[in-house]
Amino acid sequence: MFNSIKLRVALTLVVLLVAVFFLLPTILPGDSPWQKMLPAEKIHLGLDLQGGTHLVLEVDTEKAVDGWLFRMGNDIRENLMDKGILFRYLEQQSSGNALVFELPDAPSRTA
Repeated sequence: MFNSIKLRVALTLVVLLVAVFFLLPTILPGDSPWQKMLPAEKIHLGLDLQGGTHLVLEVDTEKAVDGWLFRMGNDIRENLMDKGILFRYLEQQSSGNALVFELPDAPSRTA
């Protein structure tokens, strides 16, 4: 579309000058004589650009451990079922952070 290098340079300069024109009200002081010729609106920066945000993230460790144990229990259950290993029950202990499961016979224990 723009094969001529002169046309590309001219277009780049026009875009640059327009950008500087709209940026000047933000840079210049309010009592500058140039203010009358420039747009009245300044660029409003959000809190993230003003440095006004402060985030604190917390993790509920008890819920995180419970979720991890639940997923681990499901993984163990699926692995036992895939390998054909019999088990009586697999549950998460309510009084502690542990998984408890019982294997019914010796062949299941060796497997």
